[in-house]
Amino acid sequence: MSADGAIAEAVRRQGHDLAQSVAAQAADRLNLALGRDGAWRGRCPCCGYAKPTLAIEAERSGIVISCAACGEAAAIAVIAGIPPEMLVAEPSTAAKVKRALELFDKAGTATGTPVEAYLRGTYDG
Repeated sequence: MSADGAIAEAVRRQGHDLAQSVAAQAADRLNLALGRDGAWRGRCPCCGYAKPTLAIEAERSGIVISCAACGEAAAIAVIAGIPPEMLVAEPSTAAKVKRALELFDKAGTATGTPVEAYLRGTYDG
């Protein structure tokens, strides 16, 4: 078993405690602040967006990394020193699904708009 595989197995066995410890170390490396909800937040080292778009949270099954600006969880994990096997997908919530569906329903067609020209590579703007 590889070192990363051994870490993933340890996470499964020890659960939240190990994930919490690794996430805290990563947050320290990235200078993130611990929020009231238990997630560490701050600026993303990948995109450098001016606002704190990065969140790292320990779950029982591993660590959730999300950046609202770039979404580069795997690259952020490398920078933060989090083994890739410890990453887990951000859980969907009913509120997020509802919001996504509302946005989709409001979306219009791109036909005849600058969006269509841009997507076709013919936009002059």
